[in-house]
Amino acid sequence: MYSVISKLSSSARSFAAGMALSALALSGCGGGGAPAGPKGAADDIKSARSALDDAHSAESQNRYDDAQARYESARKNIAAGKVNATSTEKARLNELSDEVNSGMASLDIKKLDYQNKQKKKKEKEEQEKQIAAMSAKTGDAKSGPSPDEIEAAAKKKAAEEEAKKKKEKEDNEKAMAAMNKSSTKKTHDEEPEDHGGAKTTAGKSGEGDVGGEKQADKPPAPKGPYKVYAQNPPNISIDAIQYKGEYIFCYFQLFNKSDADKRIGNVDSVFKDAGNGIICDRSDGTFQFDFFSKDCIDPTEQNNPKAALTGGSHVVPANGSIQLVSVGKNRRAKEVKKVSVTANFEDGGSASDSGPSQPPEPDKAVVPGLK
Repeated sequence: MYSVISKLSSSARSFAAGMALSALALSGCGGGGAPAGPKGAADDIKSARSALDDAHSAESQNRYDDAQARYESARKNIAAGKVNATSTEKARLNELSDEVNSGMASLDIKKLDYQNKQKKKKEKEEQEKQIAAMSAKTGDAKSGPSPDEIEAAAKKKAAEEEAKKKKEKEDNEKAMAAMNKSSTKKTHDEEPEDHGGAKTTAGKSGEGDVGGEKQADKPPAPKGPYKVYAQNPPNISIDAIQYKGEYIFCYFQLFNKSDADKRIGNVDSVFKDAGNGIICDRSDGTFQFDFFSKDCIDPTEQNNPKAALTGGSHVVPANGSIQLVSVGKNRRAKEVKKVSVTANFEDGGSASDSGPSQPPEPDKAVVPGLK
């Protein structure tokens, strides 16, 4: 190349030399140099570390929502850093990711624990205020009650409320048991001895004795549309179905032939049509008839608290009975022709039946004997 350049003019030689040097420079650089390596994840690692430090700081100050936001920010920094990270940086990012996962896992537990402590603290403060107010009324406003006094007062109040509820429940049970027994008690009217020395009896029906032996009087008829059983009643008797608008009333009785009361656990009632198809798969409430009124705006919401059957609230007295009403609600109420009722007792026993044996009259909406 230099032999050629020597034969050119000076200006031409200068231009040619420049071109040659450029060509050599380009060939030495490899046509633009080697490709650049990964730019690294140093900034993302730094941001993630900072977010984690902020999260730990927020946790120590019980700012758990803020801490969660910081953990999420760190997680995003770690994900972005893994795109351009070197092998060494990836190992560091994995360590940071483990720290994020561990912090997030324990965050909910710490938050719930803190909320519970705050709730207890608030309750204690309320108790202290109440006791302080009581002390002020009695003129004993010294330096305020001690924590032990506060706790003792709270326990005493809880015990008094529990005892009050227990007594009310026992009183209600006694009243209902006495009323149920009186409704099934047999009555006997004694007559003076006749001249032959033999006793005679006459019940309200006017019946006397047969063969010198007493005849038992029939028990008084229960209120409402219920059947009367002179003797050997079934365990359960489904006696009548009546309607009021969309409401269905199923009247049934439970009988107890044992010498011990039976406490009712629950009652299931299924309302069916003439073809045995289910219209209502359960009742909206079961009530003791003596305290029940169909004239309530919503018959399933009775004004008398003694009416509604709840778990263990009512008993069938020994050698007695109880009259009940199951109430259902459905726009097809008047299609109900039969109800399947199952009564479960707390002693493990049960009684069930379907009825009534006589279908209800579809157009009869007034229930005789109802309050």
